[in-house]
Amino acid sequence: MSEGVSKGDPSNPDVSDTSEDGDGPAWTGDPVVDRVCDTLAGAAPEIERALAQRRAYVDRENPSGDRIRAADEFADTRLEEGLLAVGGVASYASEEREAAVAADEVGGPAGTAYHLAVDPLDGSSNLQSNSPMGTIVGVYDEPLPASGDNLVAAAY
Repeated sequence: MSEGVSKGDPSNPDVSDTSEDGDGPAWTGDPVVDRVCDTLAGAAPEIERALAQRRAYVDRENPSGDRIRAADEFADTRLEEGLLAVGGVASYASEEREAAVAADEVGGPAGTAYHLAVDPLDGSSNLQSNSPMGTIVGVYDEPLPASGDNLVAAAY
């Protein structure tokens, strides 16, 4: 969702307020997945503003061997904090981390249903050229690693 279009914006025919609480669109019909989408949309402008000052590489690699930029770390931390605070999210696994983080390990609600697999800043190697990048999220109803049969929602 672009910064100029907000959920429930009557000028945008593709986004209508169909949620039960009137607080925005029902992205998927599942209230937890809808709150995950809201959290991602809310974090995007903050992450975008932070990119210019975080182009440099940090002194470590992610588990797949890619060098990590400061922007990767910032996006990962921001999304971890926001997504684990969503009631109904049990864990957050990121391309930037060795292991998933459980919601109850960071003060979120325990005993909840969904597990998120996230690439917080896909395409961060494009930072120098100002080429496209984004966030990839998979929402699963089983702990990770999980089968594709357990994927209930995905977003880019």
